[in-house]
Amino acid sequence: CRGVPVLHIRHKYSANEYAMAKDSMNVAEELCHGAGFQILAKHAQMAPPGESIHELGTCRMGADPKTSVLNGYNQAHDIKNLFVTDGSAFVSGGSQNPTLTLLALSMRASEYLAAALLLLFAAAQPIPYSHQTHLSVGLQCKNCHTNPDPGEMMGYPVTKTCMGCYTTVKTEIPAIQKLAGYAKDQKPVPWVRVYQIPSYVFFSHRTHQEAGAKCQACHGPVAEREVITKEVDISMGACMDCHRKNKASIDCTFCHDTRAQ
Repeated sequence: CRGVPVLHIRHKYSANEYAMAKDSMNVAEELCHGAGFQILAKHAQMAPPGESIHELGTCRMGADPKTSVLNGYNQAHDIKNLFVTDGSAFVSGGSQNPTLTLLALSMRASEYLAAALLLLFAAAQPIPYSHQTHLSVGLQCKNCHTNPDPGEMMGYPVTKTCMGCYTTVKTEIPAIQKLAGYAKDQKPVPWVRVYQIPSYVFFSHRTHQEAGAKCQACHGPVAEREVITKEVDISMGACMDCHRKNKASIDCTFCHDTRAQ
């Protein structure tokens, strides 16, 4: 048995690489003169291929699966759970080390993956609803979410409020037809709660709003979201940090309801 075959690669610099080396030398020379340095020697010679460890390419990024392996977020076109964030995603090479670019690409890929996971684990709602779409046309939180006395809870809109817009708009869409069915039966839409605090915690939306708190402080950038997911930490520690930052009380009885005692 001769073992596993070994791949042998033969390659050489092209005119593009030589031109890049010459250009980088000219730029460096210009910078040195501008800084007042004296240049003692210069050359545009390049080390043999492979001597530097910053080889790039072979798994290039692009929009077309026919001419590239990865999309713009370093995700494989054909294998959706594969992300490649090393130098192989580059479509060309520069004269400097690619480390910072690799870090930037890795960060962008991570943010893209995190957003995709949020959507994957988002609570399944009975009707798809885009806060981004509705708020972009001028609606405000208070138009749909009322705050009845004593102000602790923010309510969901009654079904007929929604039908005020959708009686004649997009009536052919299954989701709107489902909404109309709830309205006809005089039933509320059974929305699935995304954020929930324990029953032993006293929380007043009205008190927080009067203190200047914004919706996004506890619910995230709702106005930018097609789907609402739990993006903000509402644990006791996170709430206490917020209270300290805004100079609010962190006394136990300030949030833990004692009215039932």
